Amino acid sequence: MLKIITGDSAGFTFSIVYAGMVADIAAPDLSACTVKFMVKASLADSDYKAVFAQEIVNPDTNIVHFQLNPSDTARLKQGTYKAACKLFYDSGTELTVWQGDIIVAAGVFNG
Repeated sequence: MLKIITGDSAGFTFSIVYAGMVADIAAPDLSACTVKFMVKASLADSDYKAVFAQEIVNPDTNIVHFQLNPSDTARLKQGTYKAACKLFYDSGTELTVWQGDIIVAAGVFNG
């Protein structure tokens, strides 16, 4: 579970690796891939109703970063949201690399 503060910047960085046995950890080639990060109020919501969605097309590294600006988080109501990072390969393969909850909370500073 991750936490962000309403009106603050928030960043999410994913290091994508393929792991078999410990010695087999390797960075995948993502050059034929789109990496998407999405936040929804509910799993039942369609992707079109996501409160935040961002994608990186054909990244040149296995470390990808998604940035929410203060204006992105300021419009979020406090509560628990569902989020995921997913790979969409040009070949048609899809792979969710992370899925979990994000809590949006009020901050101490209320400017």
